[in-house]
Amino acid sequence: MDEVKTVINTLKNNKTLGEDNINSELIKLAGKQLTTEIHKLTYIVWIREKISMDWNLAITCPIFKKGVKVENYR
Repeated sequence: MDEVKTVINTLKNNKTLGEDNINSELIKLAGKQLTTEIHKLTYIVWIREKISMDWNLAITCPIFKKGVKVENYR
């Protein structure tokens, strides 16, 4: 439980929302009940050694800096 609290407290603020539209500030403000539920979920994943297929979803957007842009970036 202490590890979950530590990770939640070290989440960076003002980051782009993910697919779930939940930001780190909301998780930090949610309190003990959400921390407990996250701990339970993490424990279940650890014991079963399987994660939901939905957790494999990620949104990646390239941010080009100075220089030549790569065409047809995928």
